[in-house]
Amino acid sequence: MDLETFLWKYKMSSAALARKVGCAYSSMTAYVRRQRKPQLAMAEKIENVTHGEVTAAELMTGRYTTDYKEDFISAPSKRRSDDSEALATNSKICL
Repeated sequence: MDLETFLWKYKMSSAALARKVGCAYSSMTAYVRRQRKPQLAMAEKIENVTHGEVTAAELMTGRYTTDYKEDFISAPSKRRSDDSEALATNSKICL
């Protein structure tokens, strides 16, 4: 799981996680936005604080085992495109 999803899931702020881990808010924000990768020691602290939900390996490589955000983002967009296709089909039938 990525940091942004973890924060969203637990309704936690970047500042609160930064305090728990012991790093600057600006650093945590950069990690959350994937603008910077943490050093190994910091990645391990984040893994410990998140109880393994965000792993050091994921933070270091940028490869996440499950990208939960894709599930939330892609599902509605698929529905909208399916609905618009159905509307287009129905409007052709009505004509």
